[in-house]
Amino acid sequence: MPHDFCVSLRKTYGAILHFLTANAVVAGIVGSVPPMYILGFMIYNSTSTTPFIYASYMTGSGYSIFGVLGTAWLLACLSIWKMMPNLLTLSIFVYKCLGHWAFVSFVIVLFYFTHYAGIKVTAYLAAGLLPPVLLLLFAADVMRTQRTKMYAALAAAANRITQPEPTQVNVLEV
Repeated sequence: MPHDFCVSLRKTYGAILHFLTANAVVAGIVGSVPPMYILGFMIYNSTSTTPFIYASYMTGSGYSIFGVLGTAWLLACLSIWKMMPNLLTLSIFVYKCLGHWAFVSFVIVLFYFTHYAGIKVTAYLAAGLLPPVLLLLFAADVMRTQRTKMYAALAAAANRITQPEPTQVNVLEV
């Protein structure tokens, strides 16, 4: 019989997600981390000379990615504040799409770059590019957990409205 060895890892990850979404403000702050990371990357590359000179070429596309992620984050904040889980789905979709696109591009560049450059340069590139990709996917998972909690809260509220309260009969009136 097959045995699942990752049960504890999934439970721990789920517990971390539920902890971060216990407060809606914290979920919004975690959702802001990827756009702020991109903003910090652009500021750093525009104000200093980096040892990896080609990083400045990525700053141009950073404005587009920052614009998309910033808009998605603002929509996520609005949907969390106004309790609109369907609008939050759009932000989750944008975060997941950009995260998966960045991960696939990272793997392609990693395999292609390893052939032409040494392992040290490739490791430097991996250390610089993998954390923001994983951060983007993690922020999408936090928002997905927040959306699940919002759906559960809306379902509980709808269930309370449709079920009438039991009436109490006053014995003295009968």
